[in-house]
Amino acid sequence: MIKTRKILSCAGILLGMSISMIMQTQLTTAMPVISKEFGTTDYYSWVYSGYLLASTVTLPLFGRICDRYGYRKNYIIGGLLFFFGTLFSGLSGSMGTLIVSRVVAGFGSGIVVPAAYGIISSQFKKEQMRKVFGFLAVFQIFNTGLGSVLGGVFSTHFTWQLGLLILLPFELLGVMLVVLTIRNDGRMKNDAAIGFRSAIVLAPALLITMVGLEQCNDSLSVMNVLILLTGIVLLTFFVIREQKTANGILPVEVIKNGKLKGLLLEVLLLGAVLNICFAYLPTYMVREFGWTTNTSGKVLLVYILAMGIASISSSFVKKESGKVICFGWASALLGCVIGTSSYFTHFVSIFVFSNVLLGIGVGALAGTVLGTIQAEIEMNSASTNGIAHLMRNMGGTLGVCALQFSLLQGMGFLFTGLLVIGTIALSIQIFVVMKRRVN
Repeated sequence: MIKTRKILSCAGILLGMSISMIMQTQLTTAMPVISKEFGTTDYYSWVYSGYLLASTVTLPLFGRICDRYGYRKNYIIGGLLFFFGTLFSGLSGSMGTLIVSRVVAGFGSGIVVPAAYGIISSQFKKEQMRKVFGFLAVFQIFNTGLGSVLGGVFSTHFTWQLGLLILLPFELLGVMLVVLTIRNDGRMKNDAAIGFRSAIVLAPALLITMVGLEQCNDSLSVMNVLILLTGIVLLTFFVIREQKTANGILPVEVIKNGKLKGLLLEVLLLGAVLNICFAYLPTYMVREFGWTTNTSGKVLLVYILAMGIASISSSFVKKESGKVICFGWASALLGCVIGTSSYFTHFVSIFVFSNVLLGIGVGALAGTVLGTIQAEIEMNSASTNGIAHLMRNMGGTLGVCALQFSLLQGMGFLFTGLLVIGTIALSIQIFVVMKRRVN
């Protein structure tokens, strides 16, 4: 009975997280049709950015609230917010209404994500975390691709509104499974303050930084760069302040655990590589090989398939997580080197092989890094995992922004940029492994 309840609760969580990811990429694909229907491109990017900002900036605060007041009830609140945000998005009759609805759904996602990780931490033992997060990574990879496919199908053959509304019963089912199967509302082991004062400092710093990154992704103007730099300065001030604050918003593990800090940095760099590959590999194929978008999409499936297989396989490896992380970055680096040679030779087989190696590397990293973070957490599971999710989102946005010049200067810079990121990440991990051996 207990095992059945655990399976059903995890099914509910996976269903809720899946719908969130499907909706995110589905709307992105359907945006050209949406803007044509509304007769405007004003605030076009804010349909995506509004959701991203609302779900990302709020993660630290909502994670802390989940740890303090319980995972189950916050998952339900977040799930219902996401449900109504999705409902009103599907019923929107203007771009403004759609953006506001997306922001509401973003707030819901900002609660659901840390609450879901908190529930997972209370359902499984630490030694099981790598397997759990390996399977979670596969679901995330699959749903990212599924959302893009569904967005194209519904906006072309049906309506984009139907594509959103059809998700609602599944979202509601996910919430109901959590309600019915989880009896004990887990929470952190102490009554530490939530850290509202720190949240007041962090929220605008994150908001300005994310807006700066999004704006720089559109245009590297002086004003956009200044916005980004302002956000970075405010974030630096926050980190310095948080080190001296007794009851801040950052979990104590993040402040005191050196290994956890290194893993969070790895998540930042992994997020950059993930988003860069999804954003620029299709463009690379179109420009360098002259393929159609349909053909490039099929080749990208090789990368996605390799990621999925590697993610599951790495979760069953008995080796120390640090060695698996080193292997992941080494495979990704080798893929980048081979990918660079494809730029000069234009051999299709070489390029496809580089995609396989990149996929293996990123897949091995996705489950292992996040699973190891979970295993390092003693308490504050929701808020610590919320910080990890925040780092991945910021890394992804920063990576896409940083490599935007590859579209202007030549696609050969794509693999060079990935090489730089991978080298930094591998160096950090080798240093951590060697330091642990010395100690």
